[in-house]
Amino acid sequence: MREEPKHLIAVNAIRAWRISAIIYMIILWLLIIGLAVLTYLFDFLLLYISIAAIIGVIFTFFFVYAIPKLRYRRWRYEIFEQEVYIQHGILIMTRTIIPMIRVQHVETEQGPI
Repeated sequence: MREEPKHLIAVNAIRAWRISAIIYMIILWLLIIGLAVLTYLFDFLLLYISIAAIIGVIFTFFFVYAIPKLRYRRWRYEIFEQEVYIQHGILIMTRTIIPMIRVQHVETEQGPI
């Protein structure tokens, strides 16, 4: 068994993951607000909106704050002469070894985030 790779990815990845999570959480909160409006208009039980708000707070905390930090600490790589070694995962650690002879080309892409 190999020892884990030594190199971490760029610290800016945490910020990019958080921004992506914030976008998804905005969508979640818009749905929760929509549910609150429906609850008000149609006199549904307040229990539904309370449960939705609690779930929204928990999801927001985990996906915006906790998971990006943990994901950053777990994501590592190492580049050797004959192979590229990648390790990532939060609960399940995945280790991937890519032989250099299999690498035909490398594409990079950068979006707005």
